[in-house]
Order: sequence, then structure tokens, then C-alpha cells
Amino acid sequence: MLALLSTLTSTETATSTRTFAVTSTPAIERAAFEMSALRFEFSAQLFVRARARKEQDADFAKSYALTRARLNLTVRYQDLLRVTIEPDFASAFCSVTGTVCSDAELSDAFFEVSPLEELDVRIGHAKAPFGSLETTSAWRLPAQRRGMLNDVLVERLGFGGRKLGAKARVKLKQIAFKPSLELGTYTSPDRDAAEDFAARAIVKPWKNGEVQLQAYGANDALTNGGLAASGALAVLHETKKIFAVAEVFYGRGRLLSLSGDTGVDSSFFALRALAAYAIRIDEGRRFELEPYFGGDVFDPSLDARDDLGFELRGGANFYFLRMFRVNVEAARRQGQSAFPEPDATVLSLLLGASLG
Repeated sequence: MLALLSTLTSTETATSTRTFAVTSTPAIERAAFEMSALRFEFSAQLFVRARARKEQDADFAKSYALTRARLNLTVRYQDLLRVTIEPDFASAFCSVTGTVCSDAELSDAFFEVSPLEELDVRIGHAKAPFGSLETTSAWRLPAQRRGMLNDVLVERLGFGGRKLGAKARVKLKQIAFKPSLELGTYTSPDRDAAEDFAARAIVKPWKNGEVQLQAYGANDALTNGGLAASGALAVLHETKKIFAVAEVFYGRGRLLSLSGDTGVDSSFFALRALAAYAIRIDEGRRFELEPYFGGDVFDPSLDARDDLGFELRGGANFYFLRMFRVNVEAARRQGQSAFPEPDATVLSLLLGASLG
């Protein structure tokens, strides 16, 4: 009897061993490795805004808008490949409902390849590397808007912003100050063949701090065509509690007016700064209050007078779990008689959610 049981046990063990060997083939192991190297990331953001705007001597005009309804799907294969598709449905919603949503942003779609740890290449529709606030995500940006300089330099003159193009970045993390260099070329769907060119060098001389030197050539920023150049120097410091940036711009482009262009080109100069500090309300960091203050100064022509303008804005964010956000902001924009933007006072309330 004992001999029979011993024989059966030996047979069962051998069978189990043979079964394990069959299920652990090299092909299955490779497939398991490939699936573990492939990662899917999904996120979503929603912004709803109420605003009261008063220009010149007019009364306050109220508006309500869905400024962001964005989904993000990112597929990563190890550290070699990243594909991002980021559709934003805010503009489509505004079109269907017949409302005006001027703050709704375009969607992004790009793929990024990193053949080396020090090199990555991105091709697709994304942000050009120009302007420190322009390349900061809307959720991380303390203010509701990127300010007056974004309205003038990006929206009206065409420096930076979201465009279709290709960018290469070299990162040298092993040496002092961890320098990096980005070079890119960009175009827009409404152009025939004109291209923009961008370059940005970054060093990190202290912990959580950056110094950026930026250059951008825009092909539609001059009156008679040709490449208009602009440069910027930015200093940033960012931690979980602190967000601070100061930036100076100098360049040449079309001389703008309230009604459009003046028909001549000029050299411009600009300054801006934004600072925020997050205050933890409870020990678990579930609730946070983040007051902020910032300002822009823009001189559209160094050769002309009576054209200087500024914008001051301040407000506060209230976060719950860093997933839900309530923002209250007040801004005042004012300029001299020849300033290309109207005097305005803007009061805004923003409700936001970020999942993923």
C-alpha cells in the first residue's frame, strides 16, 4: 500500500513539473515582459468659468463658458516611446450650444521617442518651447490666465503657443547644473509653407530652480513677412508650496493697435512675474489655500511714446485633494493712449477638476 501511494505521488509530482514547464515557454515570458513594459495612463480635466469684464467706460459684461473638457491618453513603452493623444471637447461643446468660449484651447497629439537617456525627439501638435508660463500646464499655473503678454505675443503676434512641429531635446543630468537644450521647428495649418524656429537652454543652478534662455523666430509676426525674432530670459522656482517666475522679453514684430496692425514694425520690450504660496489647512494636506499675485508690463515700441501698458492680477486657489479646484481672480489692465489693448477690469470664478 505504501509503495502504491509513493508511486502515485511521484507520478503526480512529475506531471505537475511537466505542466509547469509547458506553461513557462520563452514566447509567453517575452509576451509577459512586453506587457509589463507597456503602460497606459489616462487622465481628464474640466474647467468651468464665470467672468465679468468691464472695458473702458462700459458696464460689466458677464459670460459663462466651459473652457476645458480634456481627456488624455498616454501610452508608454519602457522609457523608449511615449504616444499622447489629448482631445479637448470644450470648443466643440461651445459650437453646439452656440456660446463663445475664447479661452478653449486646441487639442494635442504627438509621439516622443527617447533612443538615449540624454535625448528625446517629439513630433506632433504640442506647445512650442517659448515662454515659461506658456509651457506650464493650466492645472499647475496658479492664475486662471497666462496674462496680457500671452494675449499680445502669442495670440496676436504668433510667438510660441501650440503648433504642429518637431522638437529635439538633449539633457545632461550627470554634469553640474543639469543643462538641457531644446531645438524645434513649427508651423500652423493655415500657413502655406512658412515655419517657425524655437530654441531653449535650461540650467538648474539650485534645487527646485531653473534659469531659461529662450529664442523664437516667427514667420508671421512682421508686416511684410520674413522671420521676426524674440528672446526671453526666465528664472523659475517651484516646490509643492512655492511657484515663482520672473521673465523678460525683447524682440521685433508688427506694431499693434487697438484696431489691428499699424502697418509698421517695431522693437518691443516686456516684463512679467507671478508668485504663489500654498498654505496647508489640515494635516493631511486634503485642503490647501494658494494665494497668488502677478503682473505684466509691455512696451510695444521702444521708439514711440504714449504706448506703455501693464496688467496686475491676483487671486486665490482652494484645492481639495489637489483634484478639485476653486479659483477667484481679479485683474486690471491699463495702458497709455497708444497701447494696443483696451483698459479692462476682469473678475473671474473658475471651477476645475483633474482626475488621473
